[in-house]
Amino acid sequence: VILFHFNELPQSEIATIVGCSEKSVETRLYRARKMLREWL
Repeated sequence: VILFHFNELPQSEIATIVGCSEKSVETRLYRARKMLREWL
């Protein structure tokens, strides 16, 4: 979430940094946003 929203990196670059697929990044972002919505 930080890399995507604050550092404004594209999902493809985040996937390279983290070492996973772009689809995994998309899924992780979705889950993280969902958790944040529940907490806030």
